[in-house]
Amino acid sequence: MNRGGGIFFLLLPFLWVGFGMGIARSGWTAMLGYHISMAVCLWWDDPVSHSRSAFSASWAPPNSWFWRLIPWSALLTLPFLLVCWPWVGLNTIDSLLRYQGVWPFWPFAVYYPLVNPLLEEFFWRRFVNERLSHKWLGDAFFGAYHALVLVHFVTVWFAVLCAAAFIGVAWGWRAISRKTGSLYVALVSHFAANVGIVGCVGLLEMM
Repeated sequence: MNRGGGIFFLLLPFLWVGFGMGIARSGWTAMLGYHISMAVCLWWDDPVSHSRSAFSASWAPPNSWFWRLIPWSALLTLPFLLVCWPWVGLNTIDSLLRYQGVWPFWPFAVYYPLVNPLLEEFFWRRFVNERLSHKWLGDAFFGAYHALVLVHFVTVWFAVLCAAAFIGVAWGWRAISRKTGSLYVALVSHFAANVGIVGCVGLLEMM
């Protein structure tokens, strides 16, 4: 189903990241603005469809144990980042201090892994996907917006490499969601990956 308006919605994260990180110099402004705009889009789309029963059906685990367990492998993001750290020019700790403002690290460490995967998966894999004739555009913009965030924390070449990886991951999540009829794999692996990222930053901040 193509419901139109997809291109406009693809630009939302770029607008908020550009304003929040570039103008307001606040990671929280970028993240909360992006999250609130996604939440509004999802609710405006069809409030009735986001009732508790419809929400539960959307992320119900597949019957296969393989699809239930494999997404937790995304926790390997933590050791991967720790190993890559010396070679990618990461300055995440200094950048976090610059962009997080007066907020301590722990609110981000709790909020980001829990809220971000839920909103992004329902927004990108459902809401945006329904509005695009060319589904790959959603995957491409999903990866590109992550590069725009990452250039504030890592070298440009690593941000581009990560963007390419995110495009592939977005395609995989979309394909698996279509195959299984559930966002479970995308949600759990997204959550696990975000936990790995936050865990890496937290460990490095304590060193």
